[in-house]
Amino acid sequence: MSNRNSLLAVLSYLQKYSCEQHPKSTSDILDYLESEDIHIERHTIYRHIDTLRECGYDIEIGFEGKRKGYYFVNTVFDETELKILIDAVEASSFITEKKTRAITEKLIALTNIHEGKQLQRNITYTKQKSRNESILYNVDAINQAINHNMEITFLYFDYDIKRKKVYRKAGEYHTVPYALIWDQDRYYCVGYSRKYHDFTNYRVDKMERITTVETTEERVPFDLQKYTKDMFEMYAGQKVHATFCCTKSKYSVMADRFGHDLLVTANDDTTFTFAEDVTVSPVFFGWLLQMQQDVTLLAPEELVSQYKERLKLALNDTKC
Repeated sequence: MSNRNSLLAVLSYLQKYSCEQHPKSTSDILDYLESEDIHIERHTIYRHIDTLRECGYDIEIGFEGKRKGYYFVNTVFDETELKILIDAVEASSFITEKKTRAITEKLIALTNIHEGKQLQRNITYTKQKSRNESILYNVDAINQAINHNMEITFLYFDYDIKRKKVYRKAGEYHTVPYALIWDQDRYYCVGYSRKYHDFTNYRVDKMERITTVETTEERVPFDLQKYTKDMFEMYAGQKVHATFCCTKSKYSVMADRFGHDLLVTANDDTTFTFAEDVTVSPVFFGWLLQMQQDVTLLAPEELVSQYKERLKLALNDTKC
């Protein structure tokens, strides 16, 4: 057995089985190597430890009771960071259950078996997981298209009540992707249509058979922060400059929604007025209704009329 192979075996053993609470003695290491049919002298272990340290691996001396041993310090992610990453993966509805398990297992493998047991979170989330197994590959394909100024073609679908895919049109969609956005636990592709000369959003988990296409067209100016600031849950629509009256107790909510550079004018001790661009959509009107005790839409008059008409339609709705 070469020194190189036994060196790598010592490193692998310490990475997988040791931690500060469970240091491994020289005898432990020798026993493991023997079980792997690797036969070396005790003094070689000391040389291997020194070599690994010289190569930048953080291997410390620790004690379990009075028993002295070595343990590997994980300098990539600590246990708390891995917990956060695993929670984010398990909570993400756009990642399928199968892919969630695979990614979680890979994250757990980044640490030793002792900390790995603590990473079994057993957290239950109420959101449904996506059934589109190609979602992560879609994200990668779109990202590559953005980086290389390429167009993409794809199919776009919904599900019917029988859980069957229903494609939105017979042919392919064409768009030039400008950004990927993670919003409301969904991945969106912001794309520019050269046919309609406008931007729109596509849910990545509803995209299928993405193909990249070379293009020589120059990109149009695009400000991602400005584009998303006035949108509600990534719904596209007409942009309107609207004026609102709001109770002062909800200023923080408005600042979270429209940005902390929000310009306001105090009306009295209890209310203030502000004006912001908004994207008119069903979600915007739903947000306005949700905030109706604290926020009043003042202008423009046309938008106020649209809102009132929607409220009337909702009251008279007898479809079901």
